[in-house]
Amino acid sequence: MKIIQRKLQQQHCEISHSSRFRGDLLNDVIEKLALYSIQNAVINETTKVIHLNQQEWVASKSQMLSMVQVINDMDELNEFLKSAGSRLVVVEFSAKWCGPCKTVGPIFQAMSLKYQNVMFANVDVDSSKELTQLCQIRAVPTFQMFKHSQKVSLFSRLKRTLCCLGSGMEAWKIFEFHGADVNKLESKIQELM
Repeated sequence: MKIIQRKLQQQHCEISHSSRFRGDLLNDVIEKLALYSIQNAVINETTKVIHLNQQEWVASKSQMLSMVQVINDMDELNEFLKSAGSRLVVVEFSAKWCGPCKTVGPIFQAMSLKYQNVMFANVDVDSSKELTQLCQIRAVPTFQMFKHSQKVSLFSRLKRTLCCLGSGMEAWKIFEFHGADVNKLESKIQELM
């Protein structure tokens, strides 16, 4: 751990996150950095600095690891969902110019290391306009949850419990929300796992 701290402290400062939630989550990530090899992880090319509880942790572009898959089109998304099987999949739709996306991005990546039984993906809405339209994205950041290659909805959760609901039952969108509310994101992940 001390070797990682020394390496991290030798780089430049750029992004600061100070809330207790972010600090705890990012501490988990730093502890797990030693456990992951580059062969098993995708390199995050954006996050450079993290401030935690008056301690400075700095990661160069190639040092912060995450398990977030970048998705560019519908074929890639379908393949990713298929490979997930019965595991929960969380897809973040974001944009490089979006302030809230920049805030929640490092935390989303940290969650990918914390919840290893959940699969995480990111879609850049500007690079993947067709996929953005097909997924009906109206705002960024938007998070969508999938299980068994389908969006998680109230109906999909209830049909495991209830056999016949009759016609007229509509799927209510609890699988999707907008905004950079990391507490809501984490609670939704925990609820749907």
